[in-house]
Amino acid sequence: MSDSELSDLPSDHESYSQIEELSLPPLIPQSTPILPSVEVINGSLSNILQCPRVVLPPTSSKLFTKGLYRRELLDTQPPTIKMLPLELNSHIKRGGRISITTDAWSARNYTDYAAITAHWINDKWQQKSKVLDVIHLQEPIHSGEYLAQQLAIVTNDMGITGAIFTCTRDNASANTVMLAEYEKIAQEQEVTTQQPWTFKVKEGDVRCIAHIINIAVQEALKTLKAAPAEQSESYRCEQGAARIPTSFSESNIEVKNTLGKLRRHIYVFRNRRQWKDALQKQTIAAGLKKLQLSLDMPTPITAICATQQMDLSMRDIALTPEDWITLHALQNFFYIFVKPSQKLQASLYPTLNFAIPQYLKMIKKLEALRNEVGISSTIGLACIAAHKKLNEYYTLATNHRWSHSGVATICDPRMNLNVFNSLWPSSTEEVKRNRVKQQFHDVFIRYRDRQYFLEEEKRDAEANLPQLPMEPDSDDDLYISHSIYQEPEWKRWLVEPRPGPATDILKYWAAKQYQYPIIAAIAQDHLAIPATSAPSERVFSNGADILTKKRNRLSPETLRYLLCLRDWGHILDTEESEAEDADDERE
Repeated sequence: MSDSELSDLPSDHESYSQIEELSLPPLIPQSTPILPSVEVINGSLSNILQCPRVVLPPTSSKLFTKGLYRRELLDTQPPTIKMLPLELNSHIKRGGRISITTDAWSARNYTDYAAITAHWINDKWQQKSKVLDVIHLQEPIHSGEYLAQQLAIVTNDMGITGAIFTCTRDNASANTVMLAEYEKIAQEQEVTTQQPWTFKVKEGDVRCIAHIINIAVQEALKTLKAAPAEQSESYRCEQGAARIPTSFSESNIEVKNTLGKLRRHIYVFRNRRQWKDALQKQTIAAGLKKLQLSLDMPTPITAICATQQMDLSMRDIALTPEDWITLHALQNFFYIFVKPSQKLQASLYPTLNFAIPQYLKMIKKLEALRNEVGISSTIGLACIAAHKKLNEYYTLATNHRWSHSGVATICDPRMNLNVFNSLWPSSTEEVKRNRVKQQFHDVFIRYRDRQYFLEEEKRDAEANLPQLPMEPDSDDDLYISHSIYQEPEWKRWLVEPRPGPATDILKYWAAKQYQYPIIAAIAQDHLAIPATSAPSERVFSNGADILTKKRNRLSPETLRYLLCLRDWGHILDTEESEAEDADDERE
């Protein structure tokens, strides 16, 4: 497509402000409700967005404007954006539920946004994750009522409010109020046989585990720095119950001094060329492979600080053997949180099924390290602080009648109920094992009741159909099945043999869904729940790539378009990268 086709631009486009852009047409027209029966139209994206056609005004970057018009407004090949709500409505009609995540972001140009993402597993057992919308937040930004209204606008536009199952969010108190207000809005939705439930805070509130891990680490850092908190904790467990962190007494000053030395070393080795070259030579001489500056190379770093002539003051803060022991102890402490954070923020596989196992493994590792170093040591105090915070949020997340994390773990065929026998092996912990089992049973009863009413509807519909006369020589009587007693489905599932750890659980359920139809429906809903709000944060990572230091005058509507269309497949990341590189070259 040639650049001459940009002649559709208004003739007076030069008169548009280079800073203030006109409002873009809505991604999904508000005047036309999206229904399951909407016909998919393949055609120009501009005709779909609004009719008559609305042309976007230019931004301060001509290359950006040119690429946007060419790729979005003049391209007729990609499917329309109406495919997303159609896919969601099709999933809901089959009885599926939608889990969402939300998070807020302050952009470089001092504008605030909230992203909402949807997550579900379709009938082909494929994990789906899509951006529903990016909201430009206005004052009052931190009002729970305002956030609930904005969330409801998005879910209502998509026609999915009645099927919202859970909302994964960070632990800010405004989000607690938001979900309480959103529950009131969701109760206005009409229930159906396929969706006999509406959103409930006690059932649908999922706290981001990555944020909880961060809270635990921050609590430990307060003890390591031996300094009280400057302000009250910004997170709280319950609405209206702010918790002020406990102040700790003066800790071992050696840890503080060692960390101060380490910061100075990192700055010097990263920012001074001579030091970098010297470290490279020492690393080669020691027979080590240098990938990055790390604590695995104490000998080269110590040797350089002791023998160098470039900065004699560095000799005074050379790391001693005792310092290296302290640093490795700190490394062992913080490494406890690394693997759970990475595993629970993944996007290519279900994550909530790992929540309880990773929670309990962190707690047990902290207890073991505390006993190893001593409860009165600096590391021991850090372990106690982190353990207390993790245990507080773990109790809050699992002491519900329906614990999604426990149900999701049992729905993972590689773990099932047996994993809790490993995590809680003693007889004194039998109460915990029984509680998880009862939570799974309660969820099974709810889904079984729904299945019963669905089958009743189906039988009633078939009874109203005209009956065909049976042929005299028919063999249908040979295939009449006779009911036999079987153990309840949920009991059979709990003793199902466990596959190997490398099993793809979604492919496993695609094969087992007919053997365990009710539990398959439970797994389809619960395995789709994100354990963290990382999907929303990924949206803002893309936003930071678009809204750069040199391109910070995009209007909120334009940024919203770009983030949504990129996620929906209308903007390729490679094209955006090429445009970014071209902008840099021109400058």
